[in-house]
Formats: sequence, structure tokens, C-alpha cells
Amino acid sequence: MQPGQQPPQGFQWDSAGQQQTSPAPQMLQGSPNMLQGSPNMLQGAPQSMMGNNAYGQNQIMMQPPSTYATASLVVALLALVGGFLTSGFGCLLAPISLLLANSALKVTTMHPGHSDHGTARAAQIISGILCGLLFAGLSIFLFIVITFNGL
Repeated sequence: MQPGQQPPQGFQWDSAGQQQTSPAPQMLQGSPNMLQGSPNMLQGAPQSMMGNNAYGQNQIMMQPPSTYATASLVVALLALVGGFLTSGFGCLLAPISLLLANSALKVTTMHPGHSDHGTARAAQIISGILCGLLFAGLSIFLFIVITFNGL
């Protein structure tokens, strides 16, 4: 190029110093209203977050949906301890824990590798055993009441 001449429009001398733009990331699942913290987000739907990786490119990180696995395990343990301390009346919490654990397991089986799956399974086992003991205890109580009611 001779002195006094301008480079053609749109010509770039050095492209190394400029950032290259990548195509906008697409949502893998859901709608634009599914941003984290949005009031329109469905419960049990995966939440997406935008993040930058080491190369400055945007990537989508999917957070697993939240569950009641920890709450169901706490209620199951309260039912277990309360069953011993209150002569079996604490086992009345077991069906509540079983319902919570089953709902948590529905969510965790839809998302393989979910971190709450083991907790939900443990709560389901403990509360299932306690529900069985509750049913057996009520059956024995009703049998005794019906048998000795005529005396």
C-alpha cells in the first residue's frame, strides 16, 4: 500500500486483538421466563444460569431442581426418635415423611445424578419401615379392643 492511500472499508489490520463473537447460547429447555428467581418458574423444572468459562465464552449450567429430600429425612428421624420417646405416637409423622420422600424421588429420578437421590431414598426406607410398624401397632390395638370389648 502506498503512502496516502486508505485501506478499503471493513478491512482489519490485525484481528488478533479483537474478540471474536460467538453465537448466542440457546436455552436447552424451557422458556425465557425460566430465569433463576423468576416468579413464573415451575417447581421441579431445571434452573439455568449463564456463566463464563476459562475462554470467555458463555455456557449454560443447569442446576438440578430443589427437592424436599432433606426435610423428609428430618421428619423420618423425628418420627423414629419420637416413636421411642412417646410410646409410638411419634410414628404418626411417618406417613408425612413417606409422602415427602416419594415426591422427592420423583424429581430425582427424572434428573440422573441428582445429589438428593440418596437422601430421599434413605427417608423413604426409614419412613416405610415406620409406616409398617404403625400399621402393625394399630392392627394389634384394634384386635385387642375388639376381642376384649365383650368382657
